[in-house]
Amino acid sequence: MHYLTALRAGVEPTIVARDFIQEFVFSYISSGEISLELICNFINDTLLAIGIPGQITPEQIDYGPNSYQWPTEVLQIYSFHCNNFEFASVEMFLLAICKETHEQTEQFLNKVDCDDGDELSDLETPIELLTQLMGGWRSAYKQLLMGNNWGTAQKFKEPLARINVCLLEGMHKLRMSYRTALSILDRICKILFDSALQGLCYKQSSGPIIDRILILISKDLEIFKDSLADFFYEILSLEYTPGILKMYHGLNIMLEENEDHRLKILTDILIERKFLDVYYTTLRQEGTDVAKMQLETLKFLKILQSKLITLDCFSRDFMEAILNLVLQNKKKISHVACSLYVAMMKRKMTDDFIFKHILKFFMKYMTSRYQLMDYVKHFYNNFEYFQCVHNFFNIIVNAKNADDLRLLSSHVVLLIIEMNFETNESPTIELEPIVQLIPEIFEKIDLEKCYGILLGIFNYIDMQMLQGETLDHITYYAEHIFKNLDKHYEYALLMNVFSVFHKCLIVTQEWQHLELISDELMFKYYGMIRKLEMKQDKKRRKLPFDFYANFLEILKRINIIIKTRYETFDNLEDVIRSLQENVLDSNRKEFQEKNIDIFAIEICVSSLIHEAKKESTTSILDSTCFGKAQGLSKYLINCLKNINEPTKLPAFRLKAYFCSLLNLYCHFPITLTTNFYCYLAEILSGLHGLSKHDYSQLSDDDHPYLAFEYHRIMFEHFAELHKYQHIEVKSHIVWKLCIHYGEPHNKFNEELKGLLKILATSRMNVYTHIIAVIVYNLYKQQPPMNNNTILLLLKKHMHLITNELQENSPNNIKLSITLLLTEMIEKSLNVLKLSNRHNRLEALKHLDVFLEGMDLRELQAEQLILEQLDAIRKHLLTTGEIQTLQHCQNFISNL
Repeated sequence: MHYLTALRAGVEPTIVARDFIQEFVFSYISSGEISLELICNFINDTLLAIGIPGQITPEQIDYGPNSYQWPTEVLQIYSFHCNNFEFASVEMFLLAICKETHEQTEQFLNKVDCDDGDELSDLETPIELLTQLMGGWRSAYKQLLMGNNWGTAQKFKEPLARINVCLLEGMHKLRMSYRTALSILDRICKILFDSALQGLCYKQSSGPIIDRILILISKDLEIFKDSLADFFYEILSLEYTPGILKMYHGLNIMLEENEDHRLKILTDILIERKFLDVYYTTLRQEGTDVAKMQLETLKFLKILQSKLITLDCFSRDFMEAILNLVLQNKKKISHVACSLYVAMMKRKMTDDFIFKHILKFFMKYMTSRYQLMDYVKHFYNNFEYFQCVHNFFNIIVNAKNADDLRLLSSHVVLLIIEMNFETNESPTIELEPIVQLIPEIFEKIDLEKCYGILLGIFNYIDMQMLQGETLDHITYYAEHIFKNLDKHYEYALLMNVFSVFHKCLIVTQEWQHLELISDELMFKYYGMIRKLEMKQDKKRRKLPFDFYANFLEILKRINIIIKTRYETFDNLEDVIRSLQENVLDSNRKEFQEKNIDIFAIEICVSSLIHEAKKESTTSILDSTCFGKAQGLSKYLINCLKNINEPTKLPAFRLKAYFCSLLNLYCHFPITLTTNFYCYLAEILSGLHGLSKHDYSQLSDDDHPYLAFEYHRIMFEHFAELHKYQHIEVKSHIVWKLCIHYGEPHNKFNEELKGLLKILATSRMNVYTHIIAVIVYNLYKQQPPMNNNTILLLLKKHMHLITNELQENSPNNIKLSITLLLTEMIEKSLNVLKLSNRHNRLEALKHLDVFLEGMDLRELQAEQLILEQLDAIRKHLLTTGEIQTLQHCQNFISNL
């Protein structure tokens, strides 16, 4: 009987299997010998089902596998092409012959047990006959794989694995019933299992094979225990992701369903070193295509670890591989990784150890504050110990901890406060106990940078919601800092402290605290001035060693308070005089080294502005303040002019010179010469060119970010200068700054935007002119900009005009820019030489960006633009320039 012929004829596989087994058994009972012909038919049909025309005969089986004849020419060009419909019926047949064998065996054994069964007792059972059939099949496919006349045997492994996994499924069911009486079934199943594994590395076969074996293993785990490690590791070694995901899914179910001895068999295998190495490698992989694999690995590990008695097998490196995934910008993976890390670490270490490990790991690998925010959110939601701000305070106040760790902890506290304000209905009330602790925490901190970070808490707190006792506590602490000169604080920190102090006073209205601080500071100030004046007498002894440090601390505090709108200091004229005579005119090296001269300058400028507001004279030119302001401006101009390389000067000093001078120009009618205006713009141009590396090399004691902040303030002051109409601006050099507006990664984009808006609002003629100059010069940059970059920058300017200058009639602005640009191009043709290598009309290429959507006829502007374009045409132009001009004219005409 040829089963494949019957299957191809459309006979049901179960019927074909029944007929085949019945004929196989009947032939044996009738003759007393196993039918070699039927074995040959089975082998040849099975080979033919996978595309190999088998030619094995009963005689060859008698002589042994070495005598098998193979179609060499066919095998040399063999390739497995699976006909899914036909192959499905073959698979059903292979399963059915095992099932039919089981039924035939049961019937046979029942007859043997009967009284008339003696004649059958010496015969082999149907299942024993089937084992011999399997033996014949094995010898055939083994011989096929060993042959070397048709090249590599690799190409046969996939189809044979597909056949053998079906036979494994059927033979395993027989094994479960007869393995006690027939031990050979274990060997047959092992052989079929090993053959099936060879099909895992083929994409089409991998899925079906994994599905079938997982079902068998999940039902009879103990029987397959010796083969489990090979099976799982073979799958994990695949590059075929769906197969690995199938395995993880199956393992998750088995881990949840099994217990006791069966569970231990499974877990012992899954934590072998080679498996841990695979998990670790998967977790450490990078790239977008590994995300799904990492997610499933994490889910699997979460179930696996919960079934283990101890987690000693997971090393520190392994735990950090999980922790590293929390840092990834993949929310689902980060969340699962965080949950898994916490669950595992809580079984291995104390909460405090975990807490510090999380912080230290981020400190080692962090790249941005945004990354920190996500990192903190994950652990805040998954780790209770992380929710307690006091744990962070314990790190911050402990001087034994690394400074970076303490600073990071301060940032995290701020982020947790921010998160509370995003999620809680009454965050200030809930956070009040923390706010009450801040002064005490500050007393214990010896790392000043932590102060500045933690003071940021008050940016979120609604002072109106705090209790009076809390406000008094904060007020007392701030007052203590401003009165006490023993500790030397950075200026930026003192400003933050005063800001918090001021917020408290606004709520409590207890302004006497500010007056008390001011009086005490002024008393100490005059004491210092007397010592300086006494020092002028050479017979006097030297100043105390801490004089300059204390004098600096006093000036810092006075400078902060005097910049407020409150009139807390009396006799500011005397303050100005004493500082000019004893500090600014003295040129002492110690004053410059300690930045005392800088604070003296800023105090003088603020005092002059305060005094000018109080003077009743009708003409400011006749005022006392004006003369002093003029003198101070000359001093500052000399300071700036004497700087060889402004970008290398400490940012705090440069900002003080620059902004103090601009404040004088804004509040007093001091003449700003065109040359010096250009010099100020050049200083800012130099700052624009500073890279991150340059900032790290600045000679400031401050963090590079603070240096950048000072430079940003300089840009803002320069922009504000243009609001004051008494200041004449006769130069358009500011275009050299504004040409950089819109550039990607430009650190001063927002400041340049502010400058452009002020120019458009306060000096429209300057604004339209510089935009035209910018457009013209974008095409002349070296190295040249590509068209896409130019178009991007032009659209940035157009977006600003259209969306943020609506009060200034955007269409009129764009029209003015267009007319100025075409006029500029026409004039340039008188100077620039004709050249085929350069298009002098390039600036017209993107004129449509300005004019698109405008009705030029309604604005009565079409004729004006076309006339200017005609004036351009009168010049001698190249072919490329004529084409550019024609394109522009066509566009204008079609609007």
